[in-house]
Amino acid sequence: MPPGLANRTESNIKMKKSVLASCVLVAGLAGFEARAADEYERIAPDVPPVFEEEPTLPSGDLKTSDDETVLVAKLNGLVLLGSLGDVAAEGVSGRGIDASHLPSGHPPLDGSLETFLGQPVTLAELDRISAAIVKAYRAAGRPLVDVLIPEQDITSGTVQVTVLEFRLGEVRSEGNRHVSDERLVAEIRSMPGQPIDAGALVDDIRWLNRNPFRKVRLVLERGDAFGETDIVLDTQDKRPWRVYVGADNSGSRSTGWERFFAGFNLGDLFGLGHVLSYQATTDSDLFTEGAFPHGTTSDDPRYFAHSFSYTAPLPWRHELSLFGYYSEVHPNFGTPLTSDGSSWQVSGRYIIPLPVSWDMTHEIAFGGDFKRTDNDLAFGGTSVSSSSTDIVQAVFEWSGSRSDIWGVTTGEVELYVSPGGLSAFNDDRDYQPSATSTGRTGGKAEYAYTRLDLVRDQRLFAGFWMKGRFAGQLSTANLLPSEQIALGGTRSIRAFRESEALGDHGYRTSLELHAPLMAPLANAGIQDELDAFAFFDRGEAVLQHAAAGEEKRQTLASVGVGLKYRWSEHATLQASYGRQLVGEGIDAEDDQIFGFRVTVSY
Repeated sequence: MPPGLANRTESNIKMKKSVLASCVLVAGLAGFEARAADEYERIAPDVPPVFEEEPTLPSGDLKTSDDETVLVAKLNGLVLLGSLGDVAAEGVSGRGIDASHLPSGHPPLDGSLETFLGQPVTLAELDRISAAIVKAYRAAGRPLVDVLIPEQDITSGTVQVTVLEFRLGEVRSEGNRHVSDERLVAEIRSMPGQPIDAGALVDDIRWLNRNPFRKVRLVLERGDAFGETDIVLDTQDKRPWRVYVGADNSGSRSTGWERFFAGFNLGDLFGLGHVLSYQATTDSDLFTEGAFPHGTTSDDPRYFAHSFSYTAPLPWRHELSLFGYYSEVHPNFGTPLTSDGSSWQVSGRYIIPLPVSWDMTHEIAFGGDFKRTDNDLAFGGTSVSSSSTDIVQAVFEWSGSRSDIWGVTTGEVELYVSPGGLSAFNDDRDYQPSATSTGRTGGKAEYAYTRLDLVRDQRLFAGFWMKGRFAGQLSTANLLPSEQIALGGTRSIRAFRESEALGDHGYRTSLELHAPLMAPLANAGIQDELDAFAFFDRGEAVLQHAAAGEEKRQTLASVGVGLKYRWSEHATLQASYGRQLVGEGIDAEDDQIFGFRVTVSY
């Protein structure tokens, strides 16, 4: 077996179970991205996070001897053999590197071994030769290999080296309760009797873990026959459905700050691993007024929305994602006048995972958005019109993640392109404000804009860690509010209200110092996790062409403290308290804000 591979062990399949990995998971409870002032992002269904521990195959340091006693004055040749039975104990003679006895398809070895020719033969040198062969196999994505130098006569200066590449015995799954063994095993592409392709195997595990209702860890076991390795899929799967309720204060002035939501996830539709999620979101009128099912009186709530997401993994290892929402607003402007508005969106993405490059996991996606609205209330405005505006745009995305010994770096680049004139309300005239239309002065239906998101989770000392984030946007034209970069809110510049500032161009930065993770209820046998941190946020929003009375540039900055708490898999709490440092170009109601979001699920 490969060195250190026991009958059943994960010692050579070391998951990156650092404290930082747990921090990344907890931090994932609240996003910070260059999202526009997009209503869907605030009311999207709550979907459990996917399992992000990265499987790795043997890659540790190889032990070598320090015995430099010379056994033979000069190494003349190396004969590489694929079986212990091929070794000639009386020794052989020859010059150079002879790999002709290895099975076909072995990685190139001459370049790795030629430097040893002509050197004195010592036990330390023989170990270095063995290590060079193992590294060559690892570099070729075939790390399950053992190199032996059996007892033999080497007085001729030629050494016989046996290279035993372990082959797949069987694949089986253990621990799964809600998904069949056959479905899990079918996702492993390695074939019995063949060498195990490490890159393909790691991709297989990643693919299995894209479903948020299961966690699959890779375990290797000694096979029944000599030279065989079994793959065991150590699986923890949950029942493939979930219901939840929650509340936050991500609303708006005219529709109320409080939001209450309830939803569900179905994690294995049609027995194909498709995930469907739905959420209903409303304001505090749910408890005070509003027609059934919203409340007890005849009035409608100020805000009510339905949102959904649907993810379908495809047989050829691509993914289809559909999402959207419909919302109604009945704002209270403090006057006898009433206005009713609605907005809706339907979007799709086709996602293509890419092969790992430079130790980076990444993927591309393309698709489109269709949005229609007759108001700007979700973005801090006060307008409801009798006509609508349409957003029709193509979307191209790239996202990636790379881990190193100090932390994790993730990034995403998005490009949005709209030619205009693609629907009934998708022309420049529809984008201009008027007595019957909610628009924006100078708004253009033909535009392009790009966004960049970067996040770095950095391990520090004694369990402390730091998260740095940058989100930016550049545009070619005046955009409608749903496409502008938004500053303010719990996912952006904390201590300011949602969408306090909007810009066609802009950036947001955040720096968080996190204390070591704590488990306050661990002694009671409860799996929980508390993440406490201090933060500094800053951002600028810039208008492409400012109209009369508009601020060209707005700058926001804040400091504060926050926490994220997870109780088992049934409840999460996010809370932050921030104070404003800078609020140039805005008229904020408060200089300090407490933001929260709580979710309880079953």
